[in-house]
Amino acid sequence: GFETRPGDAPLAEETQTATRGQQSDDKQAPRINLPPKLVTEGPKIDIAGSVADDSAIVDLFVNERRFTLHSDGSFRIHQRLKLGINTFAISATDEWGNKAVKRIDIERKRLDLALGAYHALVIGNNEYADLPNLKTAVADAEAVSRVLQERYGFTVTKLINATRYDVIGAMSDLRASLSFDTNLLIYYAVHGVIDPVTERGYWLPVEAEQSNPANWVSNDDITDMLKAIPARHILVIADSCYSGTLVRAASVAIETWEDRRDWLKRIVEKRSRTALASGGLEPVADAGSGGHSVFAAALLSALEENSEIIEAQELFAPVRKAVVLNANQTPVYSDIRLAGHDGGDFIFSPN
Repeated sequence: GFETRPGDAPLAEETQTATRGQQSDDKQAPRINLPPKLVTEGPKIDIAGSVADDSAIVDLFVNERRFTLHSDGSFRIHQRLKLGINTFAISATDEWGNKAVKRIDIERKRLDLALGAYHALVIGNNEYADLPNLKTAVADAEAVSRVLQERYGFTVTKLINATRYDVIGAMSDLRASLSFDTNLLIYYAVHGVIDPVTERGYWLPVEAEQSNPANWVSNDDITDMLKAIPARHILVIADSCYSGTLVRAASVAIETWEDRRDWLKRIVEKRSRTALASGGLEPVADAGSGGHSVFAAALLSALEENSEIIEAQELFAPVRKAVVLNANQTPVYSDIRLAGHDGGDFIFSPN
């Protein structure tokens, strides 16, 4: 057998002491290699760099978040950016506790687009003479007006409990006053109806009668006005039953930021006439959460949370998801038939 000698334990201690001595000899911090200051227009970026050291690197952090270093000492870190200067602190620590910190500034510039002035016509009708009153349309219109003014810099014309004369008159004023390089958003939260024979949709102003269409506002009336108003981009946001009769279905998939940037620069130059409707050929819910309809609550949330320059089609995705999860209706977004659409899209640019 083997014998344990009195000198065995001290040998282990000597090994540990040697290790501690070796640790104290390495005083060199890791060397972090980063590019100079970066500039981009995109909302995300990959930061690529490397760490060199004679000893093993045990920790790599970016703004106190741990990342993995590749076996060759390189790293690539995917980061979201806010507008302006974004500072990232990269820290690396070797096995002996030597630590290095290096910072990099990444500037995100606002996408340079010639967007023009923004205007909105916002309509909310609660009180009807010959139809059931709505509960949330006025509150929805007030809240949409506020977020468009305060967050996106719109000049807003607001119509509460509007007649047919009010609606057509306001659109006529916009036709006379807007220039070709402006943007117009029309939001309406009113009763809507579809003629089962002609399959034509109508907005119902407050004096509309159930059995007499004399004061109804047809989709054709709206389409004609949209075609005549000279604004480059017009978006109709319709929170009304059967509002999907205004559009035809279509979709476009945008994959990368470079694709989106090129797409935005193209569509901003092209005339657009599009609609975001709270439902298709179906009734939609008036009541929802927080004193707003389900659709209006989803729209307000998307507008308030957005911090990017985005097209209406991109804004539509979270709105649709929220509505489908909370109501028996499916929002739709597309161009408006026969209104002069030419492949553009409405752009939202937060302040």
